[in-house]
Amino acid sequence: MKEQSKIDVEVQKTMKVLDQLERAEGNPYLMTRLRARIAQEETAAPQGFRRLLPLLQIAAVGLLLLINVLTFQSMISDNTAQELSLTEKLANEYGWGEYANPSSLYDSQN
Repeated sequence: MKEQSKIDVEVQKTMKVLDQLERAEGNPYLMTRLRARIAQEETAAPQGFRRLLPLLQIAAVGLLLLINVLTFQSMISDNTAQELSLTEKLANEYGWGEYANPSSLYDSQN
């Protein structure tokens, strides 16, 4: 109970101090200055790295597209090579080595 009364006293002191505080006044021209500075930065020409940024972004996208196309082509050629080797292995396993190539099959019939 004694602790509760101490807490109540401290709360009352804090509330009195808060009641005595005056509201802080801001600079009335702050927003005008901020808007003027923003407008000035928007009209100023980009300098240095900021001017090259759009070109670098386009180059990066082009590079990524090129890498994707080359990877896709590599995957297609690898799959084709694997299919041919699998066909050849199968033909050799069953003793059809001369028939592994379909063009040789047509040549032997003519």
